Amino acid sequence: MIDRIFIPTVHRPTTQITYSQLPADLQARVTFVVQAWERPQYHYDADYLVLPDDIHFQKPYSFPRTKHYIYTHAQTLKYCILDDDLQFFRRNAKYHGAPSNMAKSKRLATADDMHEMFDLFDRWLDEPNLAVCGVGQISSPPGADQYRDNRSVCGAFWLNGRTFQPLLPKVNPTAVRISEDDYFILMLLTHGYRSEEHTSELQSRFGISYAVFCLKKK
Repeated sequence: MIDRIFIPTVHRPTTQITYSQLPADLQARVTFVVQAWERPQYHYDADYLVLPDDIHFQKPYSFPRTKHYIYTHAQTLKYCILDDDLQFFRRNAKYHGAPSNMAKSKRLATADDMHEMFDLFDRWLDEPNLAVCGVGQISSPPGADQYRDNRSVCGAFWLNGRTFQPLLPKVNPTAVRISEDDYFILMLLTHGYRSEEHTSELQSRFGISYAVFCLKKK
């Protein structure tokens, strides 16, 4: 089971787009990652991880430091990190060599679709030395191949904290100011993991196709 769903957020105390599409049982696993000064404004019935005062969204390196704070907090968990403004879609199966299963090219993901995606990533993270799974962008064209190697991912990805726990002391969160997800994945790659993207049928407006990306130890 995916233990926690971390959603870093700021300036969205009443408009949580990603959270609102999650089924109730997945909402129960959500941890909002919030700025200390903004915590009193959030009233969702969820867990909260309050960032230290020195991690402020207007300060340099706040995004990579936020991600690193989550990695450190969750290093014994299986979890995911989702942007707060995602919408999830199911893409038409015809783009993957199967018969068409809907009238248009995509539709909003149902609760069953969401459970299928989380269950898939949960199983993958149980594989030996697999650290990270992620999803492709809906703007990316459908892939004919089932897997794509060495792909980046951002916005939504699933992690097994126990697998890459020894790497955390070597990750410098201030090494980059932007593209912190790419940097983190590059660090995993340079320490012997490989990436793999599986192109299936779920996507989100920002990203999520269940074009699945994962990292395994070589």
